[in-house]
Amino acid sequence: MKAKYCCSPLIISLFLALIPFGSSPLALLLEPGEAFPLIYLDQPSAPEEQNYLGLSPEVKNQKITISDINAELIVIEFMNRYCPSCQAQVPIMNRAFDLIEKQPELKNKVRLIGIGSGNNDEEIKGFRTEQEIPFPLFPDPEFFAYDAIGDPGGTPFTILVRKIHNRFIVLSTHLGRVSSAEDLVKDIRDALAVDPQAVHTLAKEKALPRADNRVLKLTLTEKDILQKIRQSMLASFKPDKRATGITITKIKLLESGIVFRGARTDKGKREILYAKLISRKPTCDVCHGIHFIVTFDRMGTIKDFFSVHLTKYGNVNWSAADVDLMKNKIVGRSLQQHKTFNPKVDAVSMATMSSALIYNSLNKLPSTVAELQRLEK
Repeated sequence: MKAKYCCSPLIISLFLALIPFGSSPLALLLEPGEAFPLIYLDQPSAPEEQNYLGLSPEVKNQKITISDINAELIVIEFMNRYCPSCQAQVPIMNRAFDLIEKQPELKNKVRLIGIGSGNNDEEIKGFRTEQEIPFPLFPDPEFFAYDAIGDPGGTPFTILVRKIHNRFIVLSTHLGRVSSAEDLVKDIRDALAVDPQAVHTLAKEKALPRADNRVLKLTLTEKDILQKIRQSMLASFKPDKRATGITITKIKLLESGIVFRGARTDKGKREILYAKLISRKPTCDVCHGIHFIVTFDRMGTIKDFFSVHLTKYGNVNWSAADVDLMKNKIVGRSLQQHKTFNPKVDAVSMATMSSALIYNSLNKLPSTVAELQRLEK
């Protein structure tokens, strides 16, 4: 679990060109040398947090961006309060904060912030209080900020950004726990020592691939996928012995990718359903990805939820009862209506992060429904 967090000037990985500000749910993972994307965060209400960030009075009670923070270098930690590695990293980050605050040459230049990927304001405030975290944490319940950096496939994901020519540029990224607060502070010093004029000329180092035994991608054949799609659709159509079999075709939508269309004739009436296989990277560096099928009708009403590979704490597979619980919560819901995830009532026990990702995935499907409706006119 412990990996060396390294960011010295000689081995900082940097692109030769910078990209402009901007964010996209389909963004590629941020690389060193790129400009940090434009994301909006809720301004902290506590005066001491506002003062720590050096926020201008002009942005009071408004959304803020990274550029509003008065610092030369910002350590941004994407985390999730339910992630074991994030919990284990809290003492390291708290000590790093203390070390920085005790060193005058760093105190006025460096700021630490955390962004709770998939966590709402209540979860973040509770976590900050429980763990006695001294730096600001920002909620990101809809994963907007997380998606904007390109979905790193887990938390904690730590980014060092440096202000260069009035833009914050990514100097390093790290997935997983950092080795120690002292190493992090050393890397901060090294990052501050980089000559801004030399950023464009630093060579990009080829990082060694990180060993990863998690199930992030499915190795199913086309036949396996069709079989699971058929199972989900069979559970969705009303049982009727007089109905003909289901004909399934694969549709490739321009914006939404692959969707499966199921058709059958019941009492002379043709019925249509759609199914989409959804795969998402986890929001924890030791968790597996989530893979499930959602089946819905032309109006976007969810007809079935089918687990392909879902795990909870300890990477234990979801039980049949867990799957049924999620079915009961979402089947019958309209994909056209946004549903804010509430961990207290919507989460499967010991699978809060996976449950949040499922709800977030469903909230991304209205465009798919609209695209299918245009196609099927």
